[in-house]
Amino acid sequence: MKLTKQFSQSVRVMRALTGLTQEELGDKVGLSRVAIKKIESGNGKYIRTKNYEHIQSWIDTENVNRIINGGY
Repeated sequence: MKLTKQFSQSVRVMRALTGLTQEELGDKVGLSRVAIKKIESGNGKYIRTKNYEHIQSWIDTENVNRIINGGY
């Protein structure tokens, strides 16, 4: 799956909002810090579908939690 600029920015912004380091996010989604860094920077051209799904699921969960807890 092609890595998009929008997805890279979403990962970076949500990670910053949650206060996680790249390593902590990697632990949550099953990826290395280096992989998270590549995704956030957009240096990777492609991302495995399962990795995309894990990260997108985390982003969706964080968004729901922020809405429920009045974070927006």
